[in-house]
Amino acid sequence: MLTAWAERLFPSLFWGLHDAAYAEGKVPRWVCDRGALRAMQYDALETESVGRMFALTAVAWFFWVLLRLFGHWSYNWGAPDANV
Repeated sequence: MLTAWAERLFPSLFWGLHDAAYAEGKVPRWVCDRGALRAMQYDALETESVGRMFALTAVAWFFWVLLRLFGHWSYNWGAPDANV
C-alpha cells in the first residue's frame, strides 16, 4: 500500500530495481536507499509549483527514513545492517 502511494507521487522511483538490488545483496542497503531518495528528489524538482516541490521533498525524506528504518524487514533479514 505504501509502495503504491509512493509510486504515484514519485514516478521515477523504480521499485523493481531497488528491491532487486536489496535481494541480490551485492551492494549495501544504504546505496540502494540512496538511489531511491535521489529518484524521489528528482521527481520533486520536476514539479511546476515551488510549494509542491517543497512538499514532495519533505515527503521524499520522510519516506526515505521509513525505508532506512524498516526496509530490511521486507526481506525477513532481521536487524538492519551496520551501514545505517
